[in-house]
Amino acid sequence: MREDLKTRLLEGEDLFLKGAYPQALQTFEAVLEEDPSNPYALNDAGLAYAELGQLDRAVECFERALQADPGHENAFFNLIDQLLRYNQFDLAVETFLRYQEAIPDSEQKRKYEKDLARAARKQWEATLNANPGIYLGEPTEPGEQVLKVAFVCGPHTKFIFDIEERLARRHHVRVYHFTQRLDLLKIQEALDWADVVWFEWCDQILVEASRHLEKRAAVVCRLHSYEVFSDLPQRVNWEFVDRLIFVAPHMQQLFEQYFPRIAYRVEKEVIPNGVDVNRFAFRERGPGFNLAYVGYINHKKNPSLLLQCLDRLVREDSRYRLYVAGVHQERRFEVYWNHMIQTLGLQDHVIMEGWVNDIDAWLEDKNFLISTSVHEGCPYNVLEAAACGIKPVVHHFHGAEKLFPETWLFRNVEEFVNIVQSPDYDSRAYRNWIIDHFDQTDQIDAIDRLIASIKPVSVSLSGRSSDSAALHERDGWIDPSTWQAYLKGEKFDNGLQLVIAHPDAPLVYRQELLKDLVKGQAILDVGCADHAPLIEQKLQQGRWLHAELARVARRCVGLDVDEEAIAVAQRLGYPIYRHNVLTDPVPDEVKAEHWDYMVLGEVLEHIDNPVAFLQQIHEKYRGLVDRLILTVPNALKWLNQQAARQHLEIINSDHRFWFTPYTLSKVVCEAGFEVERFCFAQGPGSLDGRTIDLLQRYPALRDHIVLIAAF
Repeated sequence: MREDLKTRLLEGEDLFLKGAYPQALQTFEAVLEEDPSNPYALNDAGLAYAELGQLDRAVECFERALQADPGHENAFFNLIDQLLRYNQFDLAVETFLRYQEAIPDSEQKRKYEKDLARAARKQWEATLNANPGIYLGEPTEPGEQVLKVAFVCGPHTKFIFDIEERLARRHHVRVYHFTQRLDLLKIQEALDWADVVWFEWCDQILVEASRHLEKRAAVVCRLHSYEVFSDLPQRVNWEFVDRLIFVAPHMQQLFEQYFPRIAYRVEKEVIPNGVDVNRFAFRERGPGFNLAYVGYINHKKNPSLLLQCLDRLVREDSRYRLYVAGVHQERRFEVYWNHMIQTLGLQDHVIMEGWVNDIDAWLEDKNFLISTSVHEGCPYNVLEAAACGIKPVVHHFHGAEKLFPETWLFRNVEEFVNIVQSPDYDSRAYRNWIIDHFDQTDQIDAIDRLIASIKPVSVSLSGRSSDSAALHERDGWIDPSTWQAYLKGEKFDNGLQLVIAHPDAPLVYRQELLKDLVKGQAILDVGCADHAPLIEQKLQQGRWLHAELARVARRCVGLDVDEEAIAVAQRLGYPIYRHNVLTDPVPDEVKAEHWDYMVLGEVLEHIDNPVAFLQQIHEKYRGLVDRLILTVPNALKWLNQQAARQHLEIINSDHRFWFTPYTLSKVVCEAGFEVERFCFAQGPGSLDGRTIDLLQRYPALRDHIVLIAAF
């Protein structure tokens, strides 16, 4: 730049600092007449226009400065400041993203990035809270299975935002936050649209929805903490809920203790809270005198213990200070709190800072995070502080030892003082504990697996299925995905109790159910020939299963080893091949097509080694067949119980095994398949009214188990 232009710029800047904005602007414009792309003059002119209230001209000047010099830091930050000053938030974010790569990394740049991200999140959260039913956009990271997921939440929404945002990358997500007034019609809209509806909190919203709305989607409820100490779970219609999620193991244990009948009926899973550690700036710290308390002050938080612990510390060293980011929720404890601070002489040691929005920045100079609660589920304040590298000091509430290291926990004031005064301090270890146990990515992956495991086929409270294409108005299916750890031998329980049926399911018959499943599909029917002398008789009566399946399937090929029965079937026009799945190679006719299902109808109970038999099928047909349909006699069926009362067993003399849902699932899982669902179905034969009522009310007493598994 010419020296005379530099001199004139300095003169203009001096006028600007004196508040002579019009004169300063004239000087900057005179420089620009001779050097129109001078980024320094453009930046200065932008500042002058801004002070004169001409935002459009100011933005134009800053933009031209950045076009001339993309790395011009002053123009970059000035442009963002002016856009934010006039509430042009979206343009400020766009500007940052557009130019930030050319701007050198600095503390100032990182601060702007953090502030914009925080403001963007705040605006995004406000938008979600103000618009129940808002759609979060097309998935940007779709997986193999993309579902429609709706989130329903009352006024306490802060724990759900991250889950909604992350799931929206993988699935179609709508958000229904009711921060002011509940709208059941909106929740019904969610149930009508979604494959899975997630209810955040086991609260009054779930109570109302479960009692008054039509269930047209799978339903998940996440229970946090306070609900288990209320009567809300007793008021929920649990037929409405497919899966109950807990944030910590001890919450599930308490729920099962206080609500055993409900716990027996609903499928449960623990998914711990997750923290996005990248949102929390890590810094190596050490022992010090700044204690942090984050959250409301109420009876659950045990403020009396908190003050006693602080008093003991201060008596040993007056440098200790307790900084409180929170407000009182109960006047009784507010009076007590203020009184005890005066009585103990802690006025200079307790700093009340009110509600803090930027906890990350507020924690910057803190050495310890204190939690004295009598009970917590999975406390975010502890997780977030540890992610920053701050040592948590946590009262040993029920279940705390299942969440945190023993070195974080104290049982009394003496232990509290010992932890705070101990030289042992490892910021990296605290953050690593969060990464290993409470990483948000692990939480989102677990939730993703959960919603994928709950099949979109779901039943309304009126008894009608929302997916008639799959089950043609049939219901009663059970998803055993929560059994996986036991099926795979990862867990053991000598008295394991499992929900295997839901009461009042419409009575379904095995043959009709199988026909519904394979309609329009390509299927392999293994062991299908039946006893040769019975085939023609059953065919005439409409009871030969292979013929009934062939009638509705797009293509149906049978495989069997009974040459006499195969000859009869072929004479009647049914293509059945002689094939032993254990010893014979896969026929070329089978290899030539991809099959939707392989059906094993009443076969497995005849096999000497069911696991080895199914393993051979899995190895030979994986890649050729999508799913396996198994049916077996039900060990729990009503006829068996009646016979047992007469000291009898009634059985086909060729059978080797009786199966229950769990033992059948165990065998199938051991063979390499993934069990997806099962149900109970009735065999042929007339039933009186009382028996029909009994089998509808208690599906597990029906004759057969029908199980579907993926190869």
